[in-house]
Amino acid sequence: MSKARASKRSTKSETAKGNWFPIALFALFAVGCLADARGRYPVERRKSIRFQVEEDNELYADAKLAAEQWAKATGIDVTVTPDGDVPIVIVEELSADCTPRAELLACSYIGETPEQGWTEVSRHLDPKLRQISILRQMGHHLRGSLEHASEPDTLMSATGERRLSTITRKDVAFVCSGRFECSLPRE
Repeated sequence: MSKARASKRSTKSETAKGNWFPIALFALFAVGCLADARGRYPVERRKSIRFQVEEDNELYADAKLAAEQWAKATGIDVTVTPDGDVPIVIVEELSADCTPRAELLACSYIGETPEQGWTEVSRHLDPKLRQISILRQMGHHLRGSLEHASEPDTLMSATGERRLSTITRKDVAFVCSGRFECSLPRE
């Protein structure tokens, strides 16, 4: 074999050896992005949520009671303060974005994060039903969706607020499958 040919081979071989690192780095990056895009890396689940209601607001007592019930049932730190992150407001009429149902008197908006959501409660809602409606709307925020439980005998079912005023084990399981990390009480 000629010296020129041997010299070309060794140069090619050395060049090929030197180029593997950028190619490997790109491949690793591409696989990492693909895995992340498929949701293989768990999103950090939250452990607390702060609802915002002024202490002199007519919804304050009902919101405070609802927050205490969710906190006890789930182990999530659920609070109501005047400087909270998720406003609960009373309105004359619900926004047009709410599901158009005649009996709907409370509505939540769920954002990418809890801080992007809020709840509206109609002024026309019977005050006896406010706490139940707020309890249910808080459940939507805790789960991170407006989806309803498939179980008919739960607060979080599509018709639950008319029948139930307490959080059931099925409600807790439903809500805890969402964006918050629950610390379920032991039996």
